[in-house]
Amino acid sequence: MDKFDHAKYQQLLDAKSIKLKSPLESGGLAYLEKVAEPSIPSQLVEMLKFGDGQSRHDGPPLFGGEFLESSKDIAGWITWHHEEEQGDKLSDCYSNCPYVQQGKLWRTDWIPIIYGPGGVFLYLDCAPSKLGSYGQVILSSVDTGKCGVIAKDLNELVALALAREELITSWPLKQKPV
Repeated sequence: MDKFDHAKYQQLLDAKSIKLKSPLESGGLAYLEKVAEPSIPSQLVEMLKFGDGQSRHDGPPLFGGEFLESSKDIAGWITWHHEEEQGDKLSDCYSNCPYVQQGKLWRTDWIPIIYGPGGVFLYLDCAPSKLGSYGQVILSSVDTGKCGVIAKDLNELVALALAREELITSWPLKQKPV
């Protein structure tokens, strides 16, 4: 995985007048590391060190109409989905994802970094198949049924957010999740 591009991220924040929460603190990182399996991509840690997510009431969203979650919210989503799937009960947020319908259950190795109304999620895949890449960004939209890889990593996601103005659900998929 490439090193996080701080300069490009700052360019995105400036271009869209994005306001972030305070930088990620060690306690927030420790809690996220405890909940996330197997490990958190270094690019996500670096992104959250800029600012630990966004407030939905403080400025425009970061990625295609969607707000970046805080480390606490990311850990909460991981915990909630993990609990939902105990006993083979699939979370409603994933039941319409074509990838899930093909037999791949959401696991804690998909780290949700964005959740939007209508079940729009962006995940970092921390355990891809040999056809995928560690840290690839997966879009899953319950409303549209769209599910697939939209960026090879957070650096590519930042570049896409700089180049595209439409909602993230309109962004093209690179491939189905792998």
